[in-house]
Amino acid sequence: MLSFRPARAAFLTGCVLLFSACGGDATGNSGDGVTPAEAAALMQSLFGFVGDNLNLFMVPASLAQVPYSDTYDPLIDADEDCEAGGTRTLDGTISGDVDEQAQTADLNVLARADFAACRFYIDQVNIITVDGQPDVLFDADLLIDEAQDNETDVIDVSGTVAFSITDGRSGTCVIDALVTITSTGTSEEVTASGSVCGANASGLVFLD
Repeated sequence: MLSFRPARAAFLTGCVLLFSACGGDATGNSGDGVTPAEAAALMQSLFGFVGDNLNLFMVPASLAQVPYSDTYDPLIDADEDCEAGGTRTLDGTISGDVDEQAQTADLNVLARADFAACRFYIDQVNIITVDGQPDVLFDADLLIDEAQDNETDVIDVSGTVAFSITDGRSGTCVIDALVTITSTGTSEEVTASGSVCGANASGLVFLD
């Protein structure tokens, strides 16, 4: 049975690491910036929400070049409460082809994440509140070959979020980055271009 757990794991890992270096006052970030640790907590919540709703699991056996839309409901539609109040929503589509015999898949994810006073803890004391300005868009191409144990994910992330923190800091963060995650066996390489909260994405720290 072809399973896409590696796809979601790679997608989440690369993106969370990308945003862990977000912060500071620079082009693409206004107001009092978040620290790297705070940005990591903020974006981990964002990408965890997206990853949990991708539906990339448990393709039935005996498929052979079956369109993904014939296997699952291709629509992403999620609405849930945030940890400390407020809500977040995710809508979008998943499309592509699955070849069960070859154990390969070529999928595209188009999704929009939005936030309405979404509150969660970023450390043991402070709560961050996030609102979409207006939202964050994801355009991810997932190329999976389980027979060869490799995968390439290309993720285009763009949008703006407004944030406020209980210690009085607030501002906005603009995201415009392209992330490529290449996995072979237990080895993974993450590269990026563009900017995250004013930081050069290519200069951020990733997994080796």
